[in-house]
Amino acid sequence: MIDQIKSRYFITGVIRQGGMGTLYAAEDKVLGRRVAVKILSFERSDEQRAHFRSTVEMMSHIRHPNVASVYDYGETEEGLSYVILERVTGLSVAEMLRVGSLPLNKSVHIAASVAGALRAFHAAGVLHNDIKPSNILVDQSGRVKLADFGITRSVAEEVVERFLGGELVVTGQRRLVADALAHMAPEQVLFGASPNTRTDMFSLGVTIYETLTGKLPFSGKSAEETEDELLYSGRSAAEVVQQLLAANPQRPSLLNPSVPEPLNDIVLKALAKEPEHRFQTADELLAALDPIRGVLRIADESPSEGGDEATATGDAQRGGGPTGQGSPMLYFLLEGERARGDLVECGSDVDLLFDYSI
Repeated sequence: MIDQIKSRYFITGVIRQGGMGTLYAAEDKVLGRRVAVKILSFERSDEQRAHFRSTVEMMSHIRHPNVASVYDYGETEEGLSYVILERVTGLSVAEMLRVGSLPLNKSVHIAASVAGALRAFHAAGVLHNDIKPSNILVDQSGRVKLADFGITRSVAEEVVERFLGGELVVTGQRRLVADALAHMAPEQVLFGASPNTRTDMFSLGVTIYETLTGKLPFSGKSAEETEDELLYSGRSAAEVVQQLLAANPQRPSLLNPSVPEPLNDIVLKALAKEPEHRFQTADELLAALDPIRGVLRIADESPSEGGDEATATGDAQRGGGPTGQGSPMLYFLLEGERARGDLVECGSDVDLLFDYSI
């Protein structure tokens, strides 16, 4: 372990190791708080190091209930970058999706919470550039936290570019490549377009689709199945990716009947292949979600109509004005929730199952 990190932080264990680095659980000896220490396992170019520093510095000033805080950063004597992060106890959305799609109210809650976090990112001049289920954390109270903010993405993009060019990818980076390709906007994959607010909106659209259906939108398969197709099918990476991007996603309600038509439209707009047809900002997406969030709020206030299964929590309760108890959308939402038997309860005692995109 790096001495300069150990002088300030007491390392209590390894949370996760991957192709891009190692995430440690630790205690801050000075402030007495639990933290996560992420050490990248590769040296970076001068340009990448400068980008890392500027991004982390901007992130350290963001204080938002749905953003995992950045406390400190530095560089080891060996030239490896590290960052000290808020440590969250709970589950990642990727872990939750291992048992299938999420209940409607939880999906909407996650979508709105991440959109709120992105609004804070973009207002601070920061692009997340790595929205995916493994970077969205749900703590024991049900609060959603967006983590990682793409500090490894510049290197990941280089690996993806080599992969699309036909190069073999080392085992530790295979999931990173598949995950990145599955959540990158088409213009990034096909034309190398620079990230912007609209690419963040697309990645969030992919993630919302996954929470509602348990499938990726363009492959119609789970993340694991899509990874296998990308990496082990025997076809060229470029061929597989072109096929995926040429496909049109099914409406989420065809895979999950509890999804109301307005939410279908929201998700498909976020997934528009032409950037100008997507939501341009997080505010636009939040405004589109407000009527649905308003319905979920009425369910929370009217237990006789919806019961506990239909309640929304946290930021998902903020929404539009009241909707009458006889609202067709309200009935549709509540009946869809009652019909589900795979509710995923947040608040696991397991500490940090998520991977912070290692």
